[in-house]
Amino acid sequence: MDLGQHFLINKNIIDKIVDALDLSKQDIVLEIGGGKGALTEKIVDKVKKIYVVEISTNLANFLKEKFCSYSNLEVINLDFLKLDLERFSTQNFKIVGNIPYSITSEILHKIFVSNYLWKICVIMLQKEVAEKVLADVGSKFFCKLTLISNFYSKVEKVCDVSRRNFYPQPKVNSAVLKFLPNLEFSDFKYKELMLKIIDLSFKHKRKTLLNSLCLELNLEKNLLNKILIDLGIKSDSRPNEVDIYKYKKITEKLSKFM
Repeated sequence: MDLGQHFLINKNIIDKIVDALDLSKQDIVLEIGGGKGALTEKIVDKVKKIYVVEISTNLANFLKEKFCSYSNLEVINLDFLKLDLERFSTQNFKIVGNIPYSITSEILHKIFVSNYLWKICVIMLQKEVAEKVLADVGSKFFCKLTLISNFYSKVEKVCDVSRRNFYPQPKVNSAVLKFLPNLEFSDFKYKELMLKIIDLSFKHKRKTLLNSLCLELNLEKNLLNKILIDLGIKSDSRPNEVDIYKYKKITEKLSKFM
């Protein structure tokens, strides 16, 4: 999906997105990519304030004109990736958006690392990406993105969205996901090391977790094998067969050697 070129036109899907936000008059909402305001107009009357970030100058001007009578709405003509989310720090801060799929990874990373700021985040993603975020351990979709999502958030599917619900119609189907912040790892002493180990584990897709870590960490294979076995992880386990909590335990053990 290209920047600002496909607009959601199904009102039922829009209503589901708004319902998932669980809005109140105390909420501050940040909408990523306002487009022509189809989602914005369903939110603006329900919240204390809505900020609409729109990278397209033409669409930003359109939104300013469309919602000029609303004192609780501000249009920000800026790339979301350049926006300082700290300025929205409040107990009732929520994020919503139909994001440009070409920069999905960058947007998710920005949202994830600021999970201490927001309360709910409802995002539309390419269906293939959503399947990875939601994947069960051991499935073919379980990957680094799954673990990163599990590290920073608790997530559930709101609904699937066929490409027929957009105009003009994109080439891919989508899904709406609801994220809640997962703060259980926020004080983890070896947070950065854990993220590094997850990244290195999936660097060699065809190799076992043992062989991948052995290659990347330059540690003795017998030592690594013993650590994994002590944690209940088989020597032939693949990286996608180990959940986020086992990766945490692996990190704690390996921290003594790194």
